[in-house]
Amino acid sequence: MKQGIGLRGILCALVGVAFAAVAAAQTSQPTACGWNPDSNGDYLVTVADLLALLSVFEEADADMDGIFDSMDDCVGTYDACGICNGSGLDADTDGVCDDVDPCVGALDVCGVCNGPGPTVPVIDEIVFVTDSIYVPPIQQWYLFSYAVDTLYTYVCPVQGCTDANAANFNPLAVIEDGSCSYGPAQCGGASTVTFDGHTYALVGIGNQCWFKENLRSDNYRNGDAIPGNLTDSQWTSTGSGAQAVYGEGTSTVYQGSSDEVANLVTYGRLYNWYAVNDARGLCPVGFHVPTDSDWTVLENALGGSSVAGTALKSSAADSPPWDGSNASGWSALPSGYRIDYNGYFFDLGDDGNWWSSSPSGSSAWYRYLYAGNSSVYRGSANVRYGFSVRCVRDEGVVCLDLDSDGVCAEDEVSGCTDSNATNFNPAATEDDGSCVLPGPAQCGGASTVTFDGHTYALVGIGTQCWFKENLRSDNYRNGDAIPGNLADGQWTSTSSGAQTVYGEGTSYVSHGSSDEVA
Repeated sequence: MKQGIGLRGILCALVGVAFAAVAAAQTSQPTACGWNPDSNGDYLVTVADLLALLSVFEEADADMDGIFDSMDDCVGTYDACGICNGSGLDADTDGVCDDVDPCVGALDVCGVCNGPGPTVPVIDEIVFVTDSIYVPPIQQWYLFSYAVDTLYTYVCPVQGCTDANAANFNPLAVIEDGSCSYGPAQCGGASTVTFDGHTYALVGIGNQCWFKENLRSDNYRNGDAIPGNLTDSQWTSTGSGAQAVYGEGTSTVYQGSSDEVANLVTYGRLYNWYAVNDARGLCPVGFHVPTDSDWTVLENALGGSSVAGTALKSSAADSPPWDGSNASGWSALPSGYRIDYNGYFFDLGDDGNWWSSSPSGSSAWYRYLYAGNSSVYRGSANVRYGFSVRCVRDEGVVCLDLDSDGVCAEDEVSGCTDSNATNFNPAATEDDGSCVLPGPAQCGGASTVTFDGHTYALVGIGTQCWFKENLRSDNYRNGDAIPGNLADGQWTSTSSGAQTVYGEGTSYVSHGSSDEVA
């Protein structure tokens, strides 16, 4: 069938071309087999018309670059920076297209795009030169001096959060750096906390500050590893802390996917209660695994345990049905659990279970949510169950000190903390990487310049500003490569730009090492 259709299409195309040969002498365009060969109506059958014919066979070349759209990485054109259908504009003529240029304009010596540059608050030194001339009438040498240079102290303006409503407002900042944070008041103004390589969003509910997602750390607070990837028998026999990703280390998974990578990203890890109760701590400084009482406070803040489940769940659209509305921002997901007596995994997508740190005899209290139910349920489970963990801010703390520097999160001020830098901010409590160390006056206060991927120190000598080391770039200023790794014969015969590393491209080195990398 496919061959018959293809042959008919070819015959129709040939007939169409024959008709088109006389189309210029006609007042109307002919058709053959219901197809008009002159698709654009210009009375000529050209490449454009033949490409249009390909659309009959579900192929097209909209940009007419000779590559079918189905195989074309760019339906359109690349601009000078290699961006498909990019603007190609370079308003600041720096050789980088504006659509990929981090600064359309110029960086001042303080590293600010289109910034005002440093201020010059004080003259440090005026450099004088002394000279003399012999005056014959008085038969004496006349001494005189004149100023040849003036050295200033350059000070960069402070960058930081300039919004007085933000938690990290910096009263000394004059340049907004986009760092303003507007976290919940219950979290001391912090909106996130980073722990064991992952950043968790925070949410305030009632008077509590909670992690917005399940814990996924595989290390205790002190850095010790929490054993994981346990087999079924290892999970059921262990008497110490352990963690698992849903579907890991078992041949039996009831409900849900056994894709461990996806489950970790979506649901976090499951922990036995031995890990919860470990003195090394599951949660970061300033947070803890909630007690049974902490859970009760959360439920009451959301209207009581009979309705709090609806507000805690992630979304009404979760599948299977998970009837929450995310009214609280707590964003619970049905993360399932690992059972105590055979190590199997159950109920991913159907229910979620979260430990408390409170024991219940030889067991421990936990909370769980069911699909299609508005309640938060309280239960007691064997300590070898694997449940999710949420962290809550410590009670009674004066402030939330996320980086353990002795400063409350709401009082942290971002800026340069290096007193040797020209933009040193004495009010800053956490360094934001903006420090500009004082450079020579001859270099406009800059101490370094980065070119072609390498940062060169600068040095001032006399009235000049020099690189402190030899150039190592293998590209011209516009980005074009400078030919390198030339053999002896190529080096001696070339009449264009070239570069080399000592010992490269030759079999003879008179002195020193031929280690090109060193």
